[in-house]
Amino acid sequence: MIKEQTYNLEINEKLDKIFKNISYFSEVEYFINIIKNGFLYQNITKSEADIIIVGDSFPDEIILSLNVKIKYIFGGSRVTAIWGDEILPRDADAVSCSVYGYLSEMNLNNSLVIIPLICDSFKKIALILKAQGIKVCTLYIPPVKNEENFKIWRNEIERCINIIAFHMKRPLTKRSIKKAYSIIKSAREQIRIFKNTIKKSNILIPYSAEMAVIHSFYYADDINLWISNLKKFTNVLEKHSDNAENNKSNILLIGSPVYFPNYKIPLLIEDAGLNIAAHCDCCTMKDYLDIHNVYTEKKIYFDDCSSAYVKDCTMFEKVKFIARENKINGVIYHIIKGQIEYDFEMERYEQYFSEMNIPVFRLETDYNYNDIEQLRIRIEAFSEILEQKRLKRL
Repeated sequence: MIKEQTYNLEINEKLDKIFKNISYFSEVEYFINIIKNGFLYQNITKSEADIIIVGDSFPDEIILSLNVKIKYIFGGSRVTAIWGDEILPRDADAVSCSVYGYLSEMNLNNSLVIIPLICDSFKKIALILKAQGIKVCTLYIPPVKNEENFKIWRNEIERCINIIAFHMKRPLTKRSIKKAYSIIKSAREQIRIFKNTIKKSNILIPYSAEMAVIHSFYYADDINLWISNLKKFTNVLEKHSDNAENNKSNILLIGSPVYFPNYKIPLLIEDAGLNIAAHCDCCTMKDYLDIHNVYTEKKIYFDDCSSAYVKDCTMFEKVKFIARENKINGVIYHIIKGQIEYDFEMERYEQYFSEMNIPVFRLETDYNYNDIEQLRIRIEAFSEILEQKRLKRL
C-alpha cells in the first residue's frame, strides 16, 4: 500500500504542477485522464497487455498495426527508478532503472516484452526477464547507420514481426502496417498544427504541458479519438491566436530524453522565466519527421535516432533544422547520469552552436530531487546571461 501511495503521489503531483496554469481549458481533461490511465499504480499492476514496448526505438507503425492491447514503458518515474536500482548494476542510468521498476510490478505472464538493445542496461533487463520465464523479443540495432546495416536492421525487424505474429497467433501484413502508418501520419500532422498554434497563441501554454499532451499519444486506446481531441484543443487555442510578442529568451532543449513524469528540467527552465521554444530528443524527434513521405522500411530506418548509434547524424541534422526554424537564444544540453552516449555527441553541438554565437549549457542530473536547488541556481544564472545578451541586441 505504501509503495502504491508513494508512486501515485508522484504521478498526481506532477500532473497538478504541469497543468495547473491551463486547468481552465476543459479540453485538457481528456489528456490528463489518458495519462492517469497509463501511469497510476493500479492500472499498471492490473494491466493485461498483449505486447509491452520498452522505449521508443521500435517502429510505431508495426506496433499500432496489431490492433491488440499495447503498453509502452519509457521509464520516467523517480519512484520506479528506486525499485529498479535494487536489481540493476550500479552504473545503470535512471531511465533503465525506472523501466525495470515498472516491469517488476506488472503481470507479464501472458505478455510479450519487446526490448530494443540500445544500451547495456537494456540487455541486462532482457536477460533478467528471460531468466524469470518472461517472453522477450529483443531488437538489435546496428551501431552504424548505412545501406549495408539497413539490411541487417530489416532482417531484425522481420524476425521480430514473426515472433510477434507467433505470440498473437495472427500474421502481420504490409497492408495493416501501411494503414497504421496512415493513422500515425495524421497524428503527427495534427501535432504539428497543435505546436504551431501554441507558438501563435496569446495564452501561455507551458512547454511541459505541451509535452505531456503530445506524449499521451502512446497511452491512447483509440488513436483516431486522440487525434480528434487534439484537434478540438487546437481549435480552442486558435481563437486566441494573434502572434503575441514573446519577451523571454528562447531555449532549445536537447540531449537525454525527457519522459513523464520526470519533467524536472523543463519545469525548472520554465520557473527560471525561460521559454522552451523547441525540444528534440529520441522521443520528440518523431514530431519533426516529414509527414509528406510515404511509408517505406528504409524511411523508418534512416529517420531513426536511437541512442544505439555511435554517431547520431539524423538527430544532429534535425537539431540544426529546428535551430534554423526557431529564434534560439541558448541551448540546454540535458544529460542523465550514466547515459554517456549523449556526452559523446555533445562536442559537435557545441561546435555548431558556437559558430552561431549561441551558448550551450550542459546540465547533468538524475531522477533524484537532491540537486534541484543547485540546478535552479545554475539555470537562473544561465537565464541572466541570455537576458543580458538579449538586451544588448535591443
